[in-house]
Amino acid sequence: MLGMKLGGVEGRSSWGRMLTSDAFSALLMGSVVFSLKQTTHVMRHDGSNDHSFPSGHTATAFMTATMLAKEYGHKSPWIGIGAYSVATATGLMRMANNKHWLSDVLTGAGIGILSTELGYYLADLIFKPPLYG
Repeated sequence: MLGMKLGGVEGRSSWGRMLTSDAFSALLMGSVVFSLKQTTHVMRHDGSNDHSFPSGHTATAFMTATMLAKEYGHKSPWIGIGAYSVATATGLMRMANNKHWLSDVLTGAGIGILSTELGYYLADLIFKPPLYG
């Protein structure tokens, strides 16, 4: 997104609004993932530790895919298709590498998407136009 914005591709948001949305999204996603990993103690598929749930890599990938779709999805449907395809591949590879269970990946994807939706909602509240003049 930064590369597209720097390259002059007009997105949904101004620089400030986009960075605020993304900061809220990342903070929310990171907080939820970290909290769940510290409280659930689910053993990884390969037995290496008990921080499997949820998949942070998948949450990050879906958070980023949702950001791209929200900012640039109006330009072409292929932006969203490509972004969500990469995010899905991330989750599948986490399972293929025996680091996560399907439930870890699905929950991570949901956290990533919902965090971005909430991050953009909060930024929209801050950057909404004033009601009077």
